[in-house]
Amino acid sequence: IAYDNINVRVERQIKAYINKKPASLSSLAALQNLNPDTDLKYYDMVIKALDGIANGNDIYDNMRSQVISLRKVAVGVEAPDFTLQQPNGEMLSLSDLRGQYVLIDFWASWCGPCRRENPNVKKVYDKYHEKGFEILGVSLDKNQQAWLNAIGQDELNWRHVSDLKYWQSSVVPLYNITGIPMTVLVDKNGIIVGKNLRGESLEIKLAQIFGE
Repeated sequence: IAYDNINVRVERQIKAYINKKPASLSSLAALQNLNPDTDLKYYDMVIKALDGIANGNDIYDNMRSQVISLRKVAVGVEAPDFTLQQPNGEMLSLSDLRGQYVLIDFWASWCGPCRRENPNVKKVYDKYHEKGFEILGVSLDKNQQAWLNAIGQDELNWRHVSDLKYWQSSVVPLYNITGIPMTVLVDKNGIIVGKNLRGESLEIKLAQIFGE
């Protein structure tokens, strides 16, 4: 708890500094201590303030590219649509699931942390599915049998898709995926309302949505 309190204090100080001096290289460096999923506006502020000043600086150029990618999948924007193959060979699009809250769960059979998280995901699915909650498992597998075995072994009774292209999957650049497990929660209209929710944070968010 003490560590969390220190973190909160440090974050507050960083944000206050960025607000005062967005057009400084020290603010650019300070951004690396903030979470782009929840603090994208600070990234935006610094990138815009340094435009024309820091161009050509490797850190700035990389950060700018990252921000452009993140804006496409930020909380509050419409989740990019995609269409991939299900285990039965039929194609399924994210937009086919409109009208429900959907957790897009990027995972793979070979990903240990993903497999360890699966019981938590299964618990919330069992609790909220009847209330309008759906999960779309998007796998970065490359071996179909390993993918299907993991779905069966972990008893993942929801929708699954994959193009079996590993890190070359079409969804990787589309959702700016740099590691898995990664989750994106979208509302009934396809708008992103949460990112990287897992375990307790996912349970709390769904309880707020479904009034538990």
